[in-house]
Amino acid sequence: MDAGCGEEASLTALLARRYPGARFVAADLFILTPPEPMPPNLELREMDILQASFTAPFDTVYSLDLLEHVEDPGAILRNFHGWMRPGGRLYLHTPAAGEFHFFKGALEGERPAFREVRKGDMHMREGFQRKICPPCWPPPVFENIRLRRTFSPAAWLFKELYTLGERRGIPGIGLLMLPFVLLLGTLDRLLQPRRGNGLWVEARRGA
Repeated sequence: MDAGCGEEASLTALLARRYPGARFVAADLFILTPPEPMPPNLELREMDILQASFTAPFDTVYSLDLLEHVEDPGAILRNFHGWMRPGGRLYLHTPAAGEFHFFKGALEGERPAFREVRKGDMHMREGFQRKICPPCWPPPVFENIRLRRTFSPAAWLFKELYTLGERRGIPGIGLLMLPFVLLLGTLDRLLQPRRGNGLWVEARRGA
């Protein structure tokens, strides 16, 4: 389950093609009509994650940069907990509290240049602290919680260059910056920096 998959569900589509034997569900407030057919093992749902319900339990729920966009992150986590089978895995990424920035124009509060601001675009909070990570909140019971920092200063510099270029409508900025962001992100995963603008969380649902 990809909660907050983005309007194109690009990551989930990639994973669904890579693992054709698995079932994927991707949900977001806004889903664009795909330009080409999606994999048959991927179901797209345009819905509010806060109001969503699913009957079949998921083995894995992952959510990338969603919690900071909602007023009640605890309600989202309760939903995740209810959607997962006992022992299921949870993967989250959120901004970390106390972010550093290189360019004012790349701040989340700036309006995107490529379209109008929509519901869910803006941040309700600017990050979470490592010591009180989201899955530690009651009442969901998550176990084996592991955390690490992401987006070290070097990786964040290229990420902000990408964001700044995208908001100013610079053609090809994504293709230019993406390899650097991916390379530095891989180094962050290997080296586990002590300082970073993101927080990666892995946890397991209790019985």
